[in-house]
Amino acid sequence: MDQPGSAEVSFLRRMIENNQKNSSLPNCAVDTSGASPSQSLLLGQFVETYEQLQGQPEAAACLVIGTPEGLQVEWRHGTAKSLHLHIDIKSFVRMQRSFPAPRQTGFNQALGRRSRRIVDATGGWGTDALRMCAQGLDVTIIERHPLMGLLLTDAMQRLSATDWAERNRVAIPRVVIGDSITTLQSMEAQADCVYLDPMYPLRRKGTAAVNKYMQFLQWLVGPDGDAAQLLTAALQVCKRVAVKRPDAASPIQANPDTAFSSKLVHYDVYLTRDNSPPDSQ
Repeated sequence: MDQPGSAEVSFLRRMIENNQKNSSLPNCAVDTSGASPSQSLLLGQFVETYEQLQGQPEAAACLVIGTPEGLQVEWRHGTAKSLHLHIDIKSFVRMQRSFPAPRQTGFNQALGRRSRRIVDATGGWGTDALRMCAQGLDVTIIERHPLMGLLLTDAMQRLSATDWAERNRVAIPRVVIGDSITTLQSMEAQADCVYLDPMYPLRRKGTAAVNKYMQFLQWLVGPDGDAAQLLTAALQVCKRVAVKRPDAASPIQANPDTAFSSKLVHYDVYLTRDNSPPDSQ
């Protein structure tokens, strides 16, 4: 078992280019005092992508910590008390009843029944990518934000070490941290479907834990202003693109080839001209 790494706290600020101007991401601190060696390695690589500034970790709105349950985010922004958020691999594995899991929903119709290789180009918390993984699909996750990419990488490493994954020889999703448009254009392997779940302004307020995760993403990265450009880029490299949308939202691009409904969301599917009809997929 990994032993905790040495105590180290770095105060970080990430400067990113947003359209034609630079903007500052929220302050983020990293504490490796309780991290395992593998977590410390990931955190060290993460720190290298950031401009380090002097400061106290208590001043940061977001603290990344290593725990036995995986890397966690302690979010201190706009709440009465800190919220601890992480990708819960233990619960995910515990919920699996069979492998591969059934593929009988609108989600799977949108991906295409014959699809096996999926690129999730808007990784986020990895919920949909894990669902694809449980169904036996070969998944590549693209995540543009380094912090979310860090959490996804840690989660997939933990997933690969589970008895469930080893026993079933599960194909663990690969994580690519970078701009989705650029990454899609440079990928060599052909995907059967590119899956998009762009961020959008939250309308509903609720107390569910999942909603807190989405609120954190909104706070961290905001809505995806380039969703239409991402869809265009995806259609240039893949014959099928599935876009997850809230139930009342309009399509990102007019006239999707088909759509499938699910609870609270729908999936718009776009096909290139040389693709087969949607009902044959």
